[in-house]
Amino acid sequence: MPISRLLMDRELSQALDGVPMTPNGAFDLTDIPATRAAFRAQAESIAESEPDDPSAITEEHRVSRADGPDVLVRLLRPATAQGPLPVMLWFHGGGQVLGFAAQDDPWLKRLGSRLGCAVAVAAAATAFQPSVGLR
Repeated sequence: MPISRLLMDRELSQALDGVPMTPNGAFDLTDIPATRAAFRAQAESIAESEPDDPSAITEEHRVSRADGPDVLVRLLRPATAQGPLPVMLWFHGGGQVLGFAAQDDPWLKRLGSRLGCAVAVAAAATAFQPSVGLR
């Protein structure tokens, strides 16, 4: 196990168990589709292990662009909110290589409920896959 994993919180380290890693502890990107699939499976497994937050509503919207395909935007808002809310725009991590719009939903639902705001997450294209999340 690389030193970086030894210093990591045990639960965080376990979340990376199914993701291909290089000997120095970095994501193994020699097979990007396989790494994406493993990362997505781990993120979905973590999300499924948490109970769905009934205090938040998830909506999906398509936003038209003049210069390209529509963009999928996920809007997470407190279920009890009425009327307009402030909106926090969230960009998921992944360095334009890994990640997907719903990966942070459990945390963002709690955050939006606590802050009293909606959270908008745009599906971003990843490197080498320009149409992911875009239609």
